[in-house]
Amino acid sequence: MGKGIKEYIKYNFHIYKQMYHIATSKVCIIDSYIIPISVLKHKKSLYVLQIWHSIGKIKMSGYQTLGHRKSTSVFDFENNKKTAMIMQMHKNYNNIIAGGKSFNEFYCKSFNCDESLILNYGLPRIDVLLRDEVKTKKAINKKYPDTTKKPNVCYLPTFRKYDVPELKDFVNGFDFEKFNLIIRCHPNQKVEFNCDKLMNLDGFSTIDILSVADYVITDYSAVALEAMVLDKKIIYYLFVFK
Repeated sequence: MGKGIKEYIKYNFHIYKQMYHIATSKVCIIDSYIIPISVLKHKKSLYVLQIWHSIGKIKMSGYQTLGHRKSTSVFDFENNKKTAMIMQMHKNYNNIIAGGKSFNEFYCKSFNCDESLILNYGLPRIDVLLRDEVKTKKAINKKYPDTTKKPNVCYLPTFRKYDVPELKDFVNGFDFEKFNLIIRCHPNQKVEFNCDKLMNLDGFSTIDILSVADYVITDYSAVALEAMVLDKKIIYYLFVFK
């Protein structure tokens, strides 16, 4: 959700649309915090499955972020315990999908739930990654032939609610003679780089571009887990919050 009165009005209509689908469905599968799911009282027959949008838990989210001045959360109110309680954040889930049991403790803290709600099934995305890697790589190489000429470094930083000068510092210090650099920032964060040597690979998702990556550089993003599934070399560039 963007900022400004038009965006808020637009989002209100989006919520009404969500309410309609919730009221007329038997099952709701969600991968983020959905306000009507958590705030409203639903019919007893409704089943809500939270699959989240990460195949594992790397950074804090939800209730884990309360009281922290800096947070990577899209929702500002996650830093405000009172508001989070009023909004019934992450309530009304029948089950929550997670990967291995080692993540359970942190999912419980994030969603403020009992471990009995968690199903350790993992996400279908893992199967898609392994199944489509070769096909996706061929499609990218065909559309962007330069990806075959040098090793590809994919820089995939996580979401920030404020300007991060380290992103541009990274680009300015990169060795474009030896490597291609592909940057894909979080979709909710718009960063403009004044560099014509960068590759964005338009038309392909962040998960898609992992197929051509020789190296994946990230910070606190759970995309590292997808890269791990594909056995990519991972480098953590962990700059300090200021």
